[in-house]
Amino acid sequence: MTLADIIAIVIGIVESTFAILLAFIVLAVLIGGALLIWGAGDTQRSATGKRMLFWGLVALVGVVALWSIVQIIQITFGLDNFGA
Repeated sequence: MTLADIIAIVIGIVESTFAILLAFIVLAVLIGGALLIWGAGDTQRSATGKRMLFWGLVALVGVVALWSIVQIIQITFGLDNFGA
């Protein structure tokens, strides 16, 4: 097993979990935004919404950065057609 094979396996795992993570992150951002809007009169609910929105956006940036790194590794090692 070569380094390229190991990287291909890791890339496959990351790509398959990317869509699931993205769905959870979008859901967290939507719920956080809804709590922020609907909880305008309740400070605790509004604070919870702000926290969910903030950490959802942080997670979104992290996942997009991870996806970008995976794409760079694929291009660098010539694995851009992995799984095709």
